[in-house]
Amino acid sequence: MGKKNKHRVTPKDRTNKNRGFDLGDQQGVILLPDVSFASALHKAEVVGCAYALGGLTGYPGAVPWLSLVCRNAEPMRAAFKSFEKWGCEADGEVVDLQILLKKDGKYFLVISPEADRAIFRLGPHQLTRPLFLSQFWIKEYDTTNSFLHQLKSHCDSGLGPVVLSAATLPAKGAPLIPENIGRIEGLPSIIKFNIKIRTEEEDPNHWLVDPRAKRTRPPGGAGPASPKPSPREYAAARRRTIDTAFPVTRERIRRALLVDSIQAIPGFKTVGRSQIEQAAINLMLSVELCDGTPHYATLDEKYRDTIWKHIEDRVEYADGKSIPSLPSLDATCTQIRADITELVTRDGADLHQFKKFSSLQAFYDRRGYGAV
Repeated sequence: MGKKNKHRVTPKDRTNKNRGFDLGDQQGVILLPDVSFASALHKAEVVGCAYALGGLTGYPGAVPWLSLVCRNAEPMRAAFKSFEKWGCEADGEVVDLQILLKKDGKYFLVISPEADRAIFRLGPHQLTRPLFLSQFWIKEYDTTNSFLHQLKSHCDSGLGPVVLSAATLPAKGAPLIPENIGRIEGLPSIIKFNIKIRTEEEDPNHWLVDPRAKRTRPPGGAGPASPKPSPREYAAARRRTIDTAFPVTRERIRRALLVDSIQAIPGFKTVGRSQIEQAAINLMLSVELCDGTPHYATLDEKYRDTIWKHIEDRVEYADGKSIPSLPSLDATCTQIRADITELVTRDGADLHQFKKFSSLQAFYDRRGYGAV
């Protein structure tokens, strides 16, 4: 009888208490940003837009100004107060502004929180899988001023800023002409370099033209993360978690050449760096959570929630004192196998088809879990 391969996937691996955990299996969170701006803009009764060239402190020459013209100044101030809370004075792009120029001469103007920046503000965005839910304010105008086409050329060039402001047209029924428009003073500054102006000809599947179209996503609704992540999204999230939550441990692993040592073991040559770093991190976390017991063996069935809570509360120190020693090669190999087994089993794979660890690793890589 030949020597037993201690890295073979066996029924025992599926029934013992060794638990695998993938750092890319991030918890989903629903993020809902401030939506009061939409109600405020509605109450402001925006009746049009004013366009002009004006000065900007510290910028040579005139720049385009785009002002929302409303009947009621106070709700407009409230809307801009929301923009200020988002951080518009430091970064005007927190206010997402889209304009769609239609074939029939009309145009749409849309304002919403910019999704990526809102996610950054609202959550531990590097350690969670956000589902971003938002509201947006939309206004349709019957005629398109020629200035908007000039503004589109200006924005498409990517060379200059645009100032977003607001003004009032107090007299009911007064025509929308410069003489009747009064600028609302004291509003926070919003300087934008990324106003999205499209024409219907350029983007016939824009969601404002066809709400069922998927090519251009509206600023509200689901954010960048899908409800069920793909294997490649798992891999990217795993790398992100390691780099965000374990920078000290990651560097210790690299300096100890643990990756090279594991990949030198027969059958483990193709195991990825993030897998090896993850296994070492899991063993370290198990020591912290299970009184020194490896492989999360003493945790219950809700161990994923327990681990994520521990990660979110944990702080890494580079003092050389509070860091446990790196795990043995044998323990790391066992954890790598447990991590893969747990993930592909949840993915519906039948472990009986894998006679050797190398076959299991190959399947894992083909599915895309190992990609970074």
